[in-house]
Amino acid sequence: MPRARSLVVASCMAYFALGPSETRADDTPSPSPSPPPGLSGKHRLSDDDYARKEDGGYFTGVPLFAYDPNFGYGFGARVYYYYDGHKGDPLFAYTPYLHRVFAQVFASTGGAQDHLIDYDAPAFPDADYRVRATLEFEAATDWPYFGTGTRSMAPLTFPAAPGGRTYSRMNDFTNATSALQPNGTTYARYNIYEFQRPVLQLALERNLLGGILRSMVGVNIAYMNLHDYTGESAPTSAHDSNGHTINAPEATTLLASDCAA
Repeated sequence: MPRARSLVVASCMAYFALGPSETRADDTPSPSPSPPPGLSGKHRLSDDDYARKEDGGYFTGVPLFAYDPNFGYGFGARVYYYYDGHKGDPLFAYTPYLHRVFAQVFASTGGAQDHLIDYDAPAFPDADYRVRATLEFEAATDWPYFGTGTRSMAPLTFPAAPGGRTYSRMNDFTNATSALQPNGTTYARYNIYEFQRPVLQLALERNLLGGILRSMVGVNIAYMNLHDYTGESAPTSAHDSNGHTINAPEATTLLASDCAA
């Protein structure tokens, strides 16, 4: 059974403010308080980072854009909320933030989706611990599958290829598989399948040696739903007398063949 790959969908274009933030921390250099318990091995923020750090909480965000030959153009956005705490908090000078949450929505013109909510608290419930949690949903209507292992790198071919022909160009292969076969079927979806995959990740970390090292325990729970197109109606490259696309039953896909074997 194929294993879904992670789809890289995000590239930063610009940051933008989504709402007013609370007052900024005093721009003057901060005193150097003793590190809070559990962080004795950590260095405090530099004076510049301390001066830039927000007092309280704020929103920010980033648009997402991607292009992939299989999935087309993708668009989405991430919205972040940071809570930094307050200047009088002993953790303020030793942590990048106290809580960070972001939500992402992303979809492509080729049927790929990647939505998630992510939480990170580097000093919760106290400075000795860090809590992380992620809930993600991935899906695609046309996820490629060319076999497993080195076989997936073999020349492109399919069962009805004339004389066992192989193809070096994807366009030629797509044109051949999408043709209407003499038996009334098509191989238009021979190398693709549909999937949905929700994932929940939880992790708890504990500082060791004053924050120099951290141990971690966590759990990853995932559910994968695969949908094979064998026997379903699929559009072919053939057209009727009126110029309309002819649909035909999908012949046995590579995924179905591998699963049966």
